[in-house]
Amino acid sequence: MRNNTELLKIIRRHTPRLLNTPNSNDGLCLILSDLYAESILTLRETKYIRRYIMNNMPNSKNSYGWKPGLMEPRLDWLDEHINFNFKQRLRAKVKTIFK
Repeated sequence: MRNNTELLKIIRRHTPRLLNTPNSNDGLCLILSDLYAESILTLRETKYIRRYIMNNMPNSKNSYGWKPGLMEPRLDWLDEHINFNFKQRLRAKVKTIFK
């Protein structure tokens, strides 16, 4: 299974294509379903990264972390979490090298 950074990068790369439809009310969860349907993500990866997104997305009063259909806040969040996860993996590698 691919790691968080790789999975988030895949979602980031496909979000503009999947959210850029007229009157789209989709969110990241539906994007994950599309990526699974297109065989870009495995079922295991889809479930894993969905759980990650749900545990880390902004708090909201509805089921969306952001206003439905808005792309920029989702892209910003994905970029932030790609960078965060990359740095975490890098720190872990450095720690193992200098043990």
